[in-house]
Amino acid sequence: MDAVLFGGAPIGDKPAMIDRVLAYVLRFYEGEVNEALLREWATAAVDAVWGDGPRVTKYVPMLALRDVRARVIVSLEERLAAGEHLPAEAARDLWVWRTQHPGAAQASPSA
Repeated sequence: MDAVLFGGAPIGDKPAMIDRVLAYVLRFYEGEVNEALLREWATAAVDAVWGDGPRVTKYVPMLALRDVRARVIVSLEERLAAGEHLPAEAARDLWVWRTQHPGAAQASPSA
């Protein structure tokens, strides 16, 4: 995520910011969650932090990615609980999240 924060020029246009966040989200989670849902989550995440002032604007991509990641994890947890077999990369992401945040996945925002 450091590349998101420090790479690329600042964007002052909200749709362009949503596109940037979506590009990163697709790179990280494509194949784990359907693209339409990832687009919806990226849009909601940017909407939530857009316009919070100049100090926040610089960090919109990172803040949005954190929000989307939490939603992806909750979605994967729900799919696993429903008995669905997750793709290898999704199972890996879930394992990493659980290792880094024991018990935190249930407290994350849902869709």
